[in-house]
Amino acid sequence: MGMTRQKQKNIQKRHRHQIGHPHGFTLVEIIVVIVIIAILAAVAIPSLVGYIDKSHRTHDLISLRTLNMGTKLYRINEQIQTADVFEGISGNPERQNKLLSVGYIEEIMVPRAKSNYFVWDNSMQIWCGASTPFGRPFESVTDAMTSYYETTNVYGPTWGGDVQYSNIGLDPEKWKDKPIDHIYYTPIGSRLQIKPETGYKIEFDFIIGGSGTLKSGGWNLIYNLLDSTWYHRSIEEGNQIDINSLEVVQD
Repeated sequence: MGMTRQKQKNIQKRHRHQIGHPHGFTLVEIIVVIVIIAILAAVAIPSLVGYIDKSHRTHDLISLRTLNMGTKLYRINEQIQTADVFEGISGNPERQNKLLSVGYIEEIMVPRAKSNYFVWDNSMQIWCGASTPFGRPFESVTDAMTSYYETTNVYGPTWGGDVQYSNIGLDPEKWKDKPIDHIYYTPIGSRLQIKPETGYKIEFDFIIGGSGTLKSGGWNLIYNLLDSTWYHRSIEEGNQIDINSLEVVQD
């Protein structure tokens, strides 16, 4: 005939106990949470580090341009005729201090990218960085493109021929259709197109994830001066590449 009063009391007692004293997490549940957190960290941390590294590299490229423009103005305004604009000044810190003391830079340029440094190249008469993509040839072309814009307020020619080089101060005999360290450099307006010579390829990673390979007969890599960013094929969202990942290898 139904449930006895004692049984009802026991059920009510157990119910109150469960409400007042909930069970804790099980070991399996804790492990699952830890695994999920580890997966999220594995995805998020590399992306964050990549964006920080990119910011540091962009800062260093801007610092190099500031140093090179300040040095150029120093030579012109001070009417320096010697082959080396810093003749008689030894040491990169001393060269920067000279530019600072005469007002051609506002502060000492300190690189932010890991293992980078700024050094004055006597033979090429430019400031270079250790982590500049593709080394000094890249810096020579982008400096020429930037200097041309700062002088004329327009970027260089976008059509083919020697003028792409000669108009911005580069010798076509040294650059046009001449691979340097297995790389062709083609300035087109505000863009620098790069591709490997035959027998070589460029391997790289996309910022959004995934990797790519560029061969001599394929698309170009593009460095865009307007945003100091590298792209594959075209300047579009999703085509940005990580310059730290660039590597030239034999095909």
